[in-house]
Amino acid sequence: MRRLYRAAESGSLDGVLVCFDEHGPVTPVPAAGRGWWPKVKAVCAGSDYRDQAEIQAATAAYLRRRNAEARRDRVERRAAQQVRRRKRQADRRLRAAASPSP
Repeated sequence: MRRLYRAAESGSLDGVLVCFDEHGPVTPVPAAGRGWWPKVKAVCAGSDYRDQAEIQAATAAYLRRRNAEARRDRVERRAAQQVRRRKRQADRRLRAAASPSP
């Protein structure tokens, strides 16, 4: 077989070289034995599993974060309102000082 391949590659073969695959098609067929899956099935909580302490802790953490964000927004809004109010008061004072008194 190797002699025929070498003859075909060098061009000294005076015929046609035909090869047949004797192995056949390779199909992924599951077989018993080793595999990639874990040896032991993982223990999972059911869909109706309820641990009140975990639920309360998660809810409290969510509410703390939400309240902290809301508080931060309120403080920023209040600071912006104070800046605008002081600016309006200063503008009123300047207009009052610039307008002629009757």
